[in-house]
Amino acid sequence: LRTRRSVWRLRPIALIGLFLILSLIFVYFYLIQYVVKKGPGSTVHVYNVEETIPLQSNPPLEREGNTNDKNLRRVHISETTAIIPQKESESYHIDVIDTTIVSTNKPNLAQELLGWDTVLLVICSNRPQYLERSLSYVVDYHPGNSLPIFISEDGKSDQVFDVIQKMKEKLVQKGLNTVPVTHIHHPNTQEYYPDGYYKLSSHFQWAFSQVFQSNQIKRIIILEEDLQIAPDFFEFFASTLTMLDQDDTLLTISAWNDNGMKSLVKDPQQLFRSDFFPGLGWMMTRKLWEELAPKWPKAYWDDWLREPKQRQGRHIIRPEICRSFHFGSHGVSNAQYSQYLNSIQLNDQFISFTTLDLNYLSLEEWNHQYLSKVRHAKLVTMENYDKRVKEEGLLEVRLIYQGFEGRSNSFSSLAEWSGAMDNVKANVPRTAYKGIVSLWKGNVKVHLVPQEF
Repeated sequence: LRTRRSVWRLRPIALIGLFLILSLIFVYFYLIQYVVKKGPGSTVHVYNVEETIPLQSNPPLEREGNTNDKNLRRVHISETTAIIPQKESESYHIDVIDTTIVSTNKPNLAQELLGWDTVLLVICSNRPQYLERSLSYVVDYHPGNSLPIFISEDGKSDQVFDVIQKMKEKLVQKGLNTVPVTHIHHPNTQEYYPDGYYKLSSHFQWAFSQVFQSNQIKRIIILEEDLQIAPDFFEFFASTLTMLDQDDTLLTISAWNDNGMKSLVKDPQQLFRSDFFPGLGWMMTRKLWEELAPKWPKAYWDDWLREPKQRQGRHIIRPEICRSFHFGSHGVSNAQYSQYLNSIQLNDQFISFTTLDLNYLSLEEWNHQYLSKVRHAKLVTMENYDKRVKEEGLLEVRLIYQGFEGRSNSFSSLAEWSGAMDNVKANVPRTAYKGIVSLWKGNVKVHLVPQEF
């Protein structure tokens, strides 16, 4: 009798246990049936996450975790985490599910590509307000738990130190506590510098050498304390990283367009090859640094890099709409070109460059596509431009210039007419490719073309 009573007492517990087991099995197979429909061979991107939320919550996944995909919701089952699309009509093939996010909608490939072998180097001096503004956007748009940050300070300021400590706290609050932040100090050697450009060049050289001391580092993204970055700044560099590594015709990648004024740009997806090194948020490889380091100049390093001996015919990839914005009003350059810098448009929308086909930027494709467009554009002059555009409905034109200065149809004249910068360095107009400067004038694509083209 006692045995029977014990069995009846255990039966509800056993039934509850059996119910829980069957429920877990049902949910597990429902999940697999729901997401595994595309079959083997489907592209799947996996990203580590630190947090999960209960199944019944299902809030939109916005900037949490390591993906910006708003079409997903997070599901947590025991120790297994996956991402299921909001729309039940969408389906995905999952090979492995193990405390990870799985997404095929808008994968954060920047985190994969900008790994531990790439460093963000921020050059700064005693301008804490500038640094704080710049670093705030670095924290907001940092791609994930990789991409170490080096901050190289010229000198040693308590205010700068406090700004960097606050930045570290913000990274932790955002869940990026594994991102290494290293604060280094350019030593004061008591060396005499004729002006700030000499000291700046010395600082850049020292900082590059410090970062590349680690053989693990293959490339660096250089940012200065008076630059604000766009939401897709890191995405842009992630998408062009492999290109820079493998294409010997490339010198660097830059986030800046010298003719990026609001009235002259339109397409946020468009990238260009250029013969002009713009700097202001740029990426270079270890290979290039090993080439430049032995002959690094004492001053004016950016103009030096634009010279034929250094550039050696190599090109720079740059965007049509800037991915960096120069907000500094005081510094070594004393606000030179401020009338242009203040009107630069900073891109404000996220472009998933890592999912776009950028093969058009290969040298062969660029010369075929870009130069063909320029050659086939209607030839007009400053004098008949308005009339022909209106009467013929032209959407793409070219104007020929003779020489850089002095004549009515010189580059300087055409630049003033179009709104472009008329500055030329090492016989290369800013942004030019083979002497061609391309920009927008209203809804018309305008190419300023050298006579010899």
